[in-house]
Amino acid sequence: MKEGKISLKRAFNKAEEKAKERDNATRTINVRGITTEAEKAQKLGYGIYKLRKINAAPFVQSNANNLQFLISTGYLTDPEWNVSSKIQTLCELNTNAIIDPQTKQFMNVSEIAQFLKRDRVAVGKLLNALLRKGVLYEIVNSQEIREHGRPVTERPLYMNPELYYAGNRNQVNAILSKICISSDFLEKKGIKLSWKIWYESGEKFGKLITRHTYLKYLKKAKDAKRKGTPLNLVQTKSAGAKGQK
Repeated sequence: MKEGKISLKRAFNKAEEKAKERDNATRTINVRGITTEAEKAQKLGYGIYKLRKINAAPFVQSNANNLQFLISTGYLTDPEWNVSSKIQTLCELNTNAIIDPQTKQFMNVSEIAQFLKRDRVAVGKLLNALLRKGVLYEIVNSQEIREHGRPVTERPLYMNPELYYAGNRNQVNAILSKICISSDFLEKKGIKLSWKIWYESGEKFGKLITRHTYLKYLKKAKDAKRKGTPLNLVQTKSAGAKGQK
């Protein structure tokens, strides 16, 4: 019992010493100077912030404005909403790929059906509908299509970042942004979302911007193309949404 008390006392003493070290470190920092510099930075449009520990909990952001618009138009059926709202929880951080939360591998139709506890055929039909409607994207190997007439390997599925995104909306994965822009099925079907993905050639990330800004950028890009000047709008070819097997 005595040894336990001594051990506990040592632990308290150690914690107190660490607290004193943190206090001393804080005193050596010129807090007033930081405040002054922060004010200068703010005037220039920058910010100085205290670092905080990052929460490791998986989190997928939903774009309320865009989702509400889809609801108001009746664009998706109830079963399609049900599946899309559930599989968005499987989005991989910063890529939006639909992955197994345990193995971190791309999920196929059978695995998604198992996750949803639903019939594989029924889930396959719903995933195909979501692909046709631009809620999901897939990457298809064009070489396989040329050789076999259809894809023969697994095709990674990705959630449309204009609806859900697992990451910073101002730092959207560049490849995902290109796919979204070049295969913008929602826009082609007359679904004019309030927030759109934009990506400029050479940039590290894409980003979500308001529709007003999107249209302004789009006009500027088209004018540049007409004049023969360098075009920033993504010109990648779409792989298209093929039927999920």
